Formats: sequence, C-alpha cells, structure tokens
Amino acid sequence: LMIRRPPRSTPLYSSAASDVYKRQLTSILLGACLFIWLFSVVILTGLLGFIFRPRNRNGSSYPLYSLTTVKWAILSVIQRFASPFGSIFAATWVITVYYKLLGTRIGKNAIVNTHKIWDAYLINIDENAIIGGNAKISGHLAEKDKLVLAPVYIGKRTVIGSNSLISPGCKIGDDSVIATHAVLPKYTEVPPCEVWGGIPAKKIKDIK
Repeated sequence: LMIRRPPRSTPLYSSAASDVYKRQLTSILLGACLFIWLFSVVILTGLLGFIFRPRNRNGSSYPLYSLTTVKWAILSVIQRFASPFGSIFAATWVITVYYKLLGTRIGKNAIVNTHKIWDAYLINIDENAIIGGNAKISGHLAEKDKLVLAPVYIGKRTVIGSNSLISPGCKIGDDSVIATHAVLPKYTEVPPCEVWGGIPAKKIKDIK
C-alpha cells in the first residue's frame, strides 16, 4: 500500500492534506501493531502448549482428580485463549506452526482451515488432507468420573467438511470425505474412499 504525499511546492498542499496523510499513516501503524500482537499471542500460546501438553499420544482414561487432568485443563485454557485469534490465521502457515507446537502431526501439503482443533497433541492429519472452515476435532470426552483421551487419525487426501464434528477416537481412511455439518460419533472408523454425512454420520456412497 503506497501513500503519496503531495509535494510542498503544489498549491494542493495544506494543513488538511497533511492531516489526512497523518491519519492514513497512523491507521497503517495501528494495523501493523495489531497484526504483530495477534501473531505473538498465537505463537506464545503454542509455545506454552508445547510445555504443558501430555506426552502420551496414545490416549487413555484418567481420574478427574489427577495430575494429567490438571495438565489437560491448563492446556485447554491456553488453547481457548488463543482460539479467537487463531481464526484470523486459518489456512495459513501460522495456524500450521501453532498446531504443530501444540503437538498435532500434520503431513505435507495438508490444509488446516479451522481454529477449533482441541487436544491437538492427540490429532494426526496426514498428507494432502483438507480440514474445512470451523470444523471441530476433539480428542477428549468425560465419562462418569473419568477423563478419556483418545487420538484421532485423518488419512491422506481426506476432506473434512466445514462445520463438521470429529469426535475422540475416530479413524478416517485415505481419500474419504466427511460432509459439511456431519457429526462423526466417538470411535467411528471410516474406511478409505467413502463419503459420510448426516447426524450421526453414516456412509452415503463409495468414491470410485
């Protein structure tokens, strides 16, 4: 963006023109500062998540009153703090770096167009997969007096539709499609090359 300042020698130069120039420059500086601040929040929370995330990627069940549950709660609060800002960087390298810091395994050329991946260290996104806008992927659930953590696997070239929900423990095969607004129940296994949709999600057709 270029701002042309009228030369002082022209009759158009006046205090009014100078005020307009100053306002434009101030707006650009404020916008740049806001962007830098948002970027810093996302990266800082990613680094904090790297420190606090549990190292067990296989998932398990834990008592609600346990050290692991406390770590999970701290990490969840950190993620939710950055979530509103993460929406600005969806489908960019920034959100990819953020989730990788949190522990998500993201394959080459995968596109993550959502800021609603919870329990990121339990989520595995393979090569060339596409995660649609506002899709929700979670790796936890509460059952009775237990916190259950279960990994989610999303295969190669898989498409997760916008506003869909992928529950804990789901495994989605290569080249499959989860339709927009679909809800995939916990521990569902989707074979390769299938389209699933609906609430709860069920097989719609094969992909030939």
